[in-house]
Amino acid sequence: MKSLLTDSRIETMMKAGHFGAVEYFVSNPIRLDQSWNSYKIASRHGYIPEDWGIWSDLIRLLDRCGRDIRSTRYICPTDLTTEHDKWLDKVTSAEEKHKSKEQLIRAKEEDFLKSKSCYFGIVISDKDIEVSVLDSIEACQAEGTAMHHCV
Repeated sequence: MKSLLTDSRIETMMKAGHFGAVEYFVSNPIRLDQSWNSYKIASRHGYIPEDWGIWSDLIRLLDRCGRDIRSTRYICPTDLTTEHDKWLDKVTSAEEKHKSKEQLIRAKEEDFLKSKSCYFGIVISDKDIEVSVLDSIEACQAEGTAMHHCV
């Protein structure tokens, strides 16, 4: 706590009269690290959010969406709650897409193993040629990439 109170960033907020920000960021120092540059820009433009927690979370959401968290267009919204909810929905839908994509990949792997496992370990060889069954989806992808054809 003492180190936070001696932090020049907290001192800057106190001098600016942003006591709500001081109260929030003293108890959430990680959020201060994430949103300090955005805070300075918003403060320079006279923007004081009604809820520092929602504003800090908005900065985190914007960063996760790849938006410029130093642009006043994003960090100084006129309706903070609506803007926060909009970006929260975008992050949530992106995470759901990612989860469904992973589930699809796992389902394909399970289907692959179920249908091809009876052939694993079979090797047909001649003096010069050896043919073996590919035992994973990654092996099939690597084979297709290496040989420049569909496997």
